[in-house]
Amino acid sequence: MEEKRNVLVNDCSFAGIRPIMMDLPYPPIQVQEKNPAYANLLSVDYCGSVSEMSAITQYINNGRGGREGSKTAAGGTGGG
Repeated sequence: MEEKRNVLVNDCSFAGIRPIMMDLPYPPIQVQEKNPAYANLLSVDYCGSVSEMSAITQYINNGRGGREGSKTAAGGTGGG
């Protein structure tokens, strides 16, 4: 018995489409006063257990961004 398959074909192509980019300067930073509420919001991103900084240090310490042949947490070698 031969089964008929409905194969989905992705015909969506972004070839030749470039993002819009404008070479404009960022607006100047204007701070009126310290805001502890904003500092607390950002502290989770920098110091939290699932922060970007934690992700980067795990990446480096697990050998992905370290020296060739360094050991990873799983016991393999990283660096490539």
